[in-house]
Amino acid sequence: MKIVRLIPHFSAVISIFHLLLSIFLYRRGECILNEGIAFGIPIDYIMSISTVLILSLFLLSRKMKVPLNYFFSGLSILGLGNLLGRFVFSGVCDYVPLFFVSVNIVDIGIVLLCSISIFYTVFYASKR
Repeated sequence: MKIVRLIPHFSAVISIFHLLLSIFLYRRGECILNEGIAFGIPIDYIMSISTVLILSLFLLSRKMKVPLNYFFSGLSILGLGNLLGRFVFSGVCDYVPLFFVSVNIVDIGIVLLCSISIFYTVFYASKR
């Protein structure tokens, strides 16, 4: 399971690529600016709530056993990628159309990493 150690690094690469792509697409007017949470649902204090959630995930990752700490670190890094987009654009730049919604590669990474984490916890961690 040495590959699990690469999750935070891979998450950082995805977040940086997302920010660069967002800047490029935002300047061209080719992204949908999501100022709310999931599916654009507006909430108050979104920056504060996002910051607290990301810090909580990061601190939780420090308390978890290996390899689950890598999953939580990766999730906090991906969340930071979206949070930085909120600071830069006052919203998250979504540019991947899926069915009737638009998402970005960080959103896809978060869903995939959560799915892999659940799969690992149910099928692999229980056998250890």
